[in-house]
Amino acid sequence: MDKYLLLTKEGIDTYLQTLSDINWFNIQPNDKKVIAERLNEQKQGKDFVFSLYNLWFDAEGFEDHKSYESLLDEILEIVQVPVLQKKVSYNEENRSVSISLTTQKATYDYKIILDDFGGWIDENFIDIFINEQILKGENMENKFLALPMVDQTVQFVFVPQSTYNAAVDRGIIPQELN
Repeated sequence: MDKYLLLTKEGIDTYLQTLSDINWFNIQPNDKKVIAERLNEQKQGKDFVFSLYNLWFDAEGFEDHKSYESLLDEILEIVQVPVLQKKVSYNEENRSVSISLTTQKATYDYKIILDDFGGWIDENFIDIFINEQILKGENMENKFLALPMVDQTVQFVFVPQSTYNAAVDRGIIPQELN
């Protein structure tokens, strides 16, 4: 039996204690009270991992610049990077979204051709633009790391890679859901 199923069978208190053991709650924005409330709402222990999210959205419906701008605003609220200027524009001719974000350290640019993704999110938006460009450029240790998918919604935690790895190793986050 895998580590995740063994841990979740132990119940909410053990799951929370295991999170505490890896210092999960010492990392902003992870709030023990919020996660405990979410855990108590779960119908089954096998869904405990979905209580950890810092970012959650439907991966479908990214058909214009407004979807990306809304997601970017949510991400910026989580990461707390002071933004000097943010510009999100839409080019109707080639159905592209251009994003420019200026902080005290740098300007970060990203372009998305919407027709390449058929209404789904550009997977590189978070992995490349947010994690590799902005967060790395701002010298942030935390990254948006995906939780296992079960449908078209995607959930991310915002933690250092080492903490994520410890969570997988301890059975807090399953490698995949059965």
